[in-house]
Formats: sequence, C-alpha cells, structure tokens
Amino acid sequence: MKKIIALFITAALSLSITAGCSSGNNSKTSESSESSESSFVIATPDSVIDKDTEIEVFTIKTDYAELRYPKYWEGKVSVKAEKQTVSFTAENEKVKLFDLLFDSEQGYRLGSFTSDGKNHTLNIVEGEIDKKSENINTYMQMQDDVNVLVSFLKKDYGFESASETTTEGSAVDDEKEKEKNVFEIKTGVVSLYYPSKWQSKVKTEVKSDRVLFSCGDEKLFDIVFGGKDGDLLGKYKDTEVRIVPYELKNSTDELIEMQEDVNVLLHKLMEDKAFSAAAN
Repeated sequence: MKKIIALFITAALSLSITAGCSSGNNSKTSESSESSESSFVIATPDSVIDKDTEIEVFTIKTDYAELRYPKYWEGKVSVKAEKQTVSFTAENEKVKLFDLLFDSEQGYRLGSFTSDGKNHTLNIVEGEIDKKSENINTYMQMQDDVNVLVSFLKKDYGFESASETTTEGSAVDDEKEKEKNVFEIKTGVVSLYYPSKWQSKVKTEVKSDRVLFSCGDEKLFDIVFGGKDGDLLGKYKDTEVRIVPYELKNSTDELIEMQEDVNVLLHKLMEDKAFSAAAN
C-alpha cells in the first residue's frame, strides 16, 4: 500500500498508484497488552456499531485515544502495543500490515487530534506485502481499513487530516487547500470535483457509465458508475461507485500526484450525505 492520505485511500489506489504520466512534466486483539514495556491498555469490550456506516468494530484503548477497528478482522489481525506504537499484523504476526505512531516523526503524518486537553499527532508506517501472496487482496483490505479507524478518530476526537509529509520533513501540497480549489465534473449520477491545478493538464472524458481521467496517452484512473469493473468505493444513492486504476508506463513526480489526487475527488464525494462508503 502506497502513501495513505487519511480517510480516503482505497484498495484500488493501493493496488496501482505506483507510477506517473509521460507528458514530461515533472486478533485476537493484543496478546502483549500486558507487557511491562507498554504504556497502552488494549481491550475488546462490547462491540460498537457505527449507525452511519453499519460497521461493527472493536475498541483498542491507549493512553492517547480509543481506536476502533472493524470487528470482522478480530482473530485475524493481531494488535500489539509498545510505548507510542500500535502494531497491526496478520497470519500469526508473520505479515506486518502497519504501525500507528503517536507523537512521532517516523512514517507518514495522517493528522492530529486533541484528547484530554492535549494535542497529539498520528503517523503511519506501512508494511511491505508480498505482491505474489495468494492473500494479497485480503492483506491490502486489512491495511485500507485503517480508514475506518481514522474515521472514528474524526468523530470521537475531531481528528484533522494532515498534508502528507515524509520522514525527511518534505511536504506535498496541502490537501485542504486542494479541496478549496476544485473544478466540477458533471455526470448523470453525481458531480465530481477534482483539483483545479490539473484542469488544463488532465483530460476528463464523461461517458454514460464512467468518467475517464488521462494525461496525454497515459490513463490515470476511471470512476465507474454501476457494473462490475474495478474496485468498489461505495454507493451514491442506489448506484455503485467504483474505481479502475491503471499502472502507468512512465513516472514523473507531478503526474504521480495527479493519480493520488483522486483522494481529493473521493473526499469531496464523501462530503455528500447521499454517498455511503464501502465497508470492505
């Protein structure tokens, strides 16, 4: 799974956002929760069902916040904590999914929140998954479901997404600023919104059942309404919304960003109350 932008990375993005365009522009829960090294207490009390998404979750208690992760992974994903880190693994801890780090400079910044009057940051370090594994889709879904966890942080603690940062501290464009500057793509199902900075560079072709996003002769991704193509993002009213990602031939930083900015489109879509995200 590539860089996670909080809340709106999907399995589709994880599978293929690995390159840019060629235009030349450049578990049981926590067996170690009793560890003396840990400042966390992890437990699984009665299940919580979010009434908005109908996702049943279990709760992971920490010194910083209560984390909620889908209950359908209970017994399949192991959760461990040591000091500021919560680790999620699969297959008896043989497959590292991701680590969440509180108040750390490691990994990618997901965002920040306030708990008990104190401000905290949350970062993620993603595990490398063998692409040849027969369980690759399951592992990637386990990774992507960090978005369920983050969505509950947003509800419970006012979590605010951050612009992406690397361990060296370099930052890409502020996601919030991008969301303020978008252009509308009208379709027969719902209006989509994509960053205005790409309006003159990314071609958007609206068809009856999809919108094609491309740069020159390189396909970026398609947003599909209905059918079976691609990966399910959710439903807008009664219509399934799916994404078809493409592995591109060439790579430039600018055009990799064009692909990743599908997250802005998804974020705007999520703001519409008629849209419900897929649970898995």
